Amino acid sequence: MNKIQLHISLSKEELKTALSRYHYEDADFLLFSQVYEKIMEQAAPAGMYAFAAGGMRCQDAVKKGSVTAEEGEERSLPVIVSLGSWPDRLQEEYALRGMLTESFMAECICSELLLKAYEDMNGKIREKYGWRVKKMLFPGGELPLEAMEEIFGSIGQEEVRYNRYYVLTPKKSVAYQAVLTRKEGEACAGICVSCPRTDCPNRRAEEEKYRRREALWPDISGMALPYGYQRIFHRNAAAQEERREKNE
Repeated sequence: MNKIQLHISLSKEELKTALSRYHYEDADFLLFSQVYEKIMEQAAPAGMYAFAAGGMRCQDAVKKGSVTAEEGEERSLPVIVSLGSWPDRLQEEYALRGMLTESFMAECICSELLLKAYEDMNGKIREKYGWRVKKMLFPGGELPLEAMEEIFGSIGQEEVRYNRYYVLTPKKSVAYQAVLTRKEGEACAGICVSCPRTDCPNRRAEEEKYRRREALWPDISGMALPYGYQRIFHRNAAAQEERREKNE
């Protein structure tokens, strides 16, 4: 088992982008930044993997149609990425103190940090071995959930665990298989949503997958939120409080 300490962070501009992505308002930026700083105080992002001479193969992904038969024979690296246990403890602390807004902000920020962790992990694999990550295959997505057993068995670490439902602990952890390539033009930057390569076949496949989901999962980002969600997002909170004071 190999372990790499990952060095990730979010710039001010990236925090602003995340703020907008999760439908917060500009007035929430100060609190959003404070939660980010709190996370970074003790976050311990790390990547764990097993680089075997022959590598794993992706036959499960071939059966699901997630990769071609040719790609299924390519070298595949089992990987686990985790932000450590601190984000879980911080969210629990927020919840116990009734700070639901901060707890949800922490969830959003950790999602952004995991995207950064994928990118950093891919870069470190390239630097150390000269292999580029061509595609990332996730249990429950491109792979059957049971593939998690093989990934964990190959790496043999004890920092991240899964239960019988394949839920990971710490929660801000992800397991996947990284399909490797020597070809520079086939390298994957990370998750498609954070990648600027619009001509990438992986991205086109991902976009097609989400188009098929639109009928089941419509975009509600532009809709008015119920009161409970407005409170979570602080949306229009100041205006509502002002109106309430006037009525009183």
